Amino acid sequence: MGIYDNFTEAEQEAIIASAMERMDLTREQVERFLEARERPAKRNPILERQWVRNLYVVCEALRKGEAEPDGLFALAFWIGLYGVLKELRHGFRHAPETMEHLRKVGKCHPFITASAAVFDACAAIRGALSDEEIVFITFMRQIHAHVYQAGFEHAVERGNPQQNQPSSVRDKQMIPLLRRHVPVEEAHRILDAISAKNGHDEIRVATNFAHKVGPFVDQLETAMKSLEVGREQDRIDSERWRARRASDAVPLPADGQATRSR
Repeated sequence: MGIYDNFTEAEQEAIIASAMERMDLTREQVERFLEARERPAKRNPILERQWVRNLYVVCEALRKGEAEPDGLFALAFWIGLYGVLKELRHGFRHAPETMEHLRKVGKCHPFITASAAVFDACAAIRGALSDEEIVFITFMRQIHAHVYQAGFEHAVERGNPQQNQPSSVRDKQMIPLLRRHVPVEEAHRILDAISAKNGHDEIRVATNFAHKVGPFVDQLETAMKSLEVGREQDRIDSERWRARRASDAVPLPADGQATRSR
């Protein structure tokens, strides 16, 4: 199924013309861009499902004391949790607004409802965590995703003499989930404090976080299952709609009766 399958030729032309005007691109560039969108449209739902399922399994293992080897589970937990808090929550951010709009006009769409439930579960995970715990999760994700820890350390930022900008030492780290910078020393204080509270045992830290967010990860897993059902129903409905549209487009013969292949 191609990206244009839901549109007539006239509608396709209108989409291309609008994109050319809004994005200041040539027709060739727009067509290449729109065709390329078909790849992530097929891939992203699979990645979303895999990501949530992996986090759910890892979280359950930590909560039940069945994480073996524990270091591997801890690594997967911090990376998976950060991805849900940042990317998945961002990806579904418009779903609640869309669902509310449909509700106001007396409509209900299972896929949109399930998408809103995914966002709500991500938001619930975020709501269970303090700002300091968000800094800690960001730091742990940095530790496990990179060989060298450059993000949460001081660094020299070279200036630009042509713009009269002197060199400086960067002493803050951006925390996207908080939408603000945190001093490097403050981030290390938070890391040390939470680690000390858990006996400097990373598996114990990960397990305690898993217990804290676990009920909401369960909620997210349930929402993602519903999203799969809604997405499949949306696919079926789209195929039926295209079939009706193709049928309506069949020209009538002279006797006024449309002929269809059987």
